Amino acid sequence: MEEPTNITTTLFNATLNPPVDKKTKIGKQYDIKTVFDSKFLKKSFPIVLKNSENVFVKNITIHSVSVCLPGGRGCVGKERLGKNLMNRQVAMINQKGTRYNPTQNHQNPLMYGFLQLIGVINYMDGKSSNVSIPVENSGIIGLRAGASRMASIKPFNNNVGTSLMSMIKEIESMLFKLLGFEKVREPRIEMINGYFNLFTSKTNKERPKVLNFVRFLKLMQKNGLNVYYKSAPTPWLEAQGAPTVVKGVFKPKNKENKTYPTISLSPFGHVEILGANSFQSMVNAYKITTKTFRKSEVKNKLDVKFPELSQQKQKLKNKKNKLLNVSLLSSQLFSVKNKKLLYRSKPCESYPKPVIIQLAEMQGVASKGTKTVVCDRIMKTV
Repeated sequence: MEEPTNITTTLFNATLNPPVDKKTKIGKQYDIKTVFDSKFLKKSFPIVLKNSENVFVKNITIHSVSVCLPGGRGCVGKERLGKNLMNRQVAMINQKGTRYNPTQNHQNPLMYGFLQLIGVINYMDGKSSNVSIPVENSGIIGLRAGASRMASIKPFNNNVGTSLMSMIKEIESMLFKLLGFEKVREPRIEMINGYFNLFTSKTNKERPKVLNFVRFLKLMQKNGLNVYYKSAPTPWLEAQGAPTVVKGVFKPKNKENKTYPTISLSPFGHVEILGANSFQSMVNAYKITTKTFRKSEVKNKLDVKFPELSQQKQKLKNKKNKLLNVSLLSSQLFSVKNKKLLYRSKPCESYPKPVIIQLAEMQGVASKGTKTVVCDRIMKTV
């Protein structure tokens, strides 16, 4: 078995220009109607934000901007004691133009409570994520998005979470420039989700698997997790048919404390950390889980199956690796004929998928999708 991997961040909520604490109220610093009219009404959508000095963020694409009524309950809220949806949107601008809500007086600045920016963040590692950005007149900005795989958390690093915070500051700089806002306070993490693996860095069919999984969960609970976590229920054992996802979910005993976030364990050693409110909270979950797993009472009683590649599969793997090395020789070997991408005079789609992935990464485009989709994406760079 390998050593535990670092924590890969998957989702985060952050606040830019956050108040010092929840009791501190920050008054109006910006007029939302002025910001909307001056920064967005004459813009062509989608708006693409770039910064050549960025390490993590390739660009941010803003697809729509909405004006919402004051109150902080979103552009579409719910009645406090009912279930009827309420339209709290005053105006919306996107690629189709600007539309105003006929039931609201869009000429009245008092109707402009806050802005809601919706778009996509494209990262340098090829990952993309939807992003929601509420902008308040106090200069406080919310940020809810998926993270770059490059923004990992190293649990034993003195500056834990540095890469994730650097990524957030790149986003912050681009948004402040777009909105014309001044940075007056450092950003604050509100929530983080992430994952790591207890005993392997391998993926897909190459991952080893714990066969006595129920016993594994009970051993983990008994030998360390019980200090901070409740026992993991196993409702999937009682469900009819095969479960789609087999995992044990451990919820903290003290929900109010937030020192230890919720974790889930899978038979493949995959550990998800859910709802952490700080880097330290992520590290706490990591350390208690890995410490428990390393105990002989747990590790020595596991029945772990390591998949073995057959000779035929190994030959195929070696062949693909050889092809991958060839594909990295030169980006000058691309050509386009009859609106089809060729590489070394052969159609892009005729290569194995691993080769196409390498070609995509070589050209700096996303590698997810079918062969046709990825090849079309590469062709736009040639």
